[in-house]
Amino acid sequence: MRYWMTLSLVVAMTACGSEKDESGDTGASDADADTDADADADADTMSDAPGCDISGVQCYAFDGSAFAGMDVADLCSQLSEQVVAAGGSAAVLEEAGCPAGATSECTGAPIVGDQDGNPISGADVTVYFYAVDAVSAASSCTEMGGTFSEL
Repeated sequence: MRYWMTLSLVVAMTACGSEKDESGDTGASDADADTDADADADADTMSDAPGCDISGVQCYAFDGSAFAGMDVADLCSQLSEQVVAAGGSAAVLEEAGCPAGATSECTGAPIVGDQDGNPISGADVTVYFYAVDAVSAASSCTEMGGTFSEL
């Protein structure tokens, strides 16, 4: 099997920040506290799938079924090498998922293919776009073969 990445790199280095609500519960039951903790964790990420984050510009969530249980660190490293070669910042693997705050997404973008370059079933990602205008993100998504939507 060979890995291939269809990238439409957006080399705009913009830092994104977010404020986290640290208020917590008062007098809640353990079940409520667990539910609140899950909601807080979900609010910090776009999905539960590990993601390869390119410094607040875009993040690749490895949510396709082929990635279940797979160590995706090597894929993120390959992606990072391509981004750096194009003049961008190194990508970082985010085990907990892509950071919250994306403005649009590209679902179902295939990134892994066989030796003939045919997409492998379930080896698709969701790309989250942060500091990227909708027109550029939609164009990038089309080039990757995914489905674009604004969030």
